[in-house]
Amino acid sequence: MSQSQVDPRWSPEAWSKHFDELRQRTTVRFGFEQLHRDGRLTPVETVANYLKIGEEEFNCSVVRDITAQVMAEQELRASLRQVRNLQAALDHHSIVAITNVEGKITYANDKFCTISKYSLGELLGQDHRILNSGHHPKEFFRDLWTTILQGRVWRGDIKNRAKDGSYYWVTSTIVPFFDDEGNVREYVAIRTDITERKRSEQALQDANARLHRLSRDLIEAQEAERRNLARNLRDGMGQTLTAAKIRLQSLIRFPDAKSQVMRIEESVDVIDQVLQQMRQLALALRPPLLDDMGLGAALSWIVDHHSSIGFSLDLTVPVDMPRFNFETEITAFRVAQEALTNVARHARARHARLMVHLQLDTLEISLCDDGVGFDVAAIRKRAAQGGSFGVLGMEERVQLVGGRLEIKSQLGQGTEVHAWIPRTVRQEAQD
Repeated sequence: MSQSQVDPRWSPEAWSKHFDELRQRTTVRFGFEQLHRDGRLTPVETVANYLKIGEEEFNCSVVRDITAQVMAEQELRASLRQVRNLQAALDHHSIVAITNVEGKITYANDKFCTISKYSLGELLGQDHRILNSGHHPKEFFRDLWTTILQGRVWRGDIKNRAKDGSYYWVTSTIVPFFDDEGNVREYVAIRTDITERKRSEQALQDANARLHRLSRDLIEAQEAERRNLARNLRDGMGQTLTAAKIRLQSLIRFPDAKSQVMRIEESVDVIDQVLQQMRQLALALRPPLLDDMGLGAALSWIVDHHSSIGFSLDLTVPVDMPRFNFETEITAFRVAQEALTNVARHARARHARLMVHLQLDTLEISLCDDGVGFDVAAIRKRAAQGGSFGVLGMEERVQLVGGRLEIKSQLGQGTEVHAWIPRTVRQEAQD
């Protein structure tokens, strides 16, 4: 049976050409698709050998089914094509570099060269210290290398320095690749430029810092104005009204003023009421006890002031509590003042306790009551919409000095207000 009978695609001309090549080369290896009787095509590899016995010429062929090999090669080509596509997509989107186990750069894509402003030739063989901006401490890179040397993936943000001296930020993922024995063979670093994001974050931080300074300056200006107003009420109007009262009282002693005694006494009573209201207003604006004797004395005044408004109030203050700086004392006082005002207005409490605890580096001031309580989330939502300045005022004051405020409350179970305020002992002036 001839080859053309086995596979009609082998024409006599094709077979003659094949045999001529075989006659010249003696051995020929080639692959083709073998046609089966049922019409299937099977990939095969053929090794044909030329033999001549006497005048007879022979083609001695060994045919091997290579279906599995062909399928594997097709899968390999598809995988390689997919890898090339993925690499192209990655190179288009990300900054990619490959380093060997010594940290030397063996590959850098175009984006790496563009952002670093180094050519590929300048980068290959270098380590990443060529990009060191000096921003990160040694511990930062020590942690990076410890992580990848252990075969783990490292992620983080890095500030780099380009060839022209400009700086840029990247978020980086460094992945170790292993050989067949499980040893790290190389490191692939995939990075994304986040310079604009970092600039925006820094601008936001700067704006927040400016807002913080402005808010602090505003509060200090408010307190200074309150201090001046309270002093003017006490020393200016108070003295004037007191003098008027004394003059009116002196008129009572004269006989010709007896007909006016009742009116004068009524006027004295009115002046007494005005003086009392003025003193209360001055104390509420800025109690002199806070400036003269400190936080403990000012809190005692608050307790005395609230003792006659419908609920009992206890005060616990550390013995021999030192004087603190202005920010610490005024913040703690205003938190206590606002919290007690809220209890008096809304809590319907029978009892409350105001406490001061000194911790290592903070002053904790707490107010607990047995009142009706409230929905903290609802109050915060209303405060965010501008409906509850008391809560916002306390939180803002505490946050401006670097502290923390916590409010716990449930309907029918009372309320707890806790503020932790950084404490700094006041340095007394030396004579």
